Amino acid sequence: MTIAEAKQLRIVDYLASLGYHPQSVTSKQYWYLSPLRNERTPSFKVNDRLNEWYDFGAATGGDLVELGKHLYQTDSVSEVLAYIGKHENAIPIQRVRIPGTTPRPVEADMKDVLVPSFPWNRRRHRPHVLPGGPL
Repeated sequence: MTIAEAKQLRIVDYLASLGYHPQSVTSKQYWYLSPLRNERTPSFKVNDRLNEWYDFGAATGGDLVELGKHLYQTDSVSEVLAYIGKHENAIPIQRVRIPGTTPRPVEADMKDVLVPSFPWNRRRHRPHVLPGGPL
């Protein structure tokens, strides 16, 4: 298993396969009792949309590989990938779709935005254009 393949596995399903189930779910936010330590109030959150986790009590988080480092108490990525691979082969885990494109900078979308004419700027009757946009 590669890092990219491991990152495509749903953390929610991986935790369920290990026997961890959410205490509450609110708009793709899954709250668990932390699998990393003992607690009585859920402070371990998985954002299913981003497929990332964060443990508020331990102030740490990340992707499935980072979670594996904590669960299996190792810094070896290859060991973590081996554990995840063995577990995935035993129980099928749903994969998530990770967008392949990088988001465009906001400035690229803003170049053609027209600024409306305000009452204190009535000398000109045409809308103002942001710098760099069409004239």
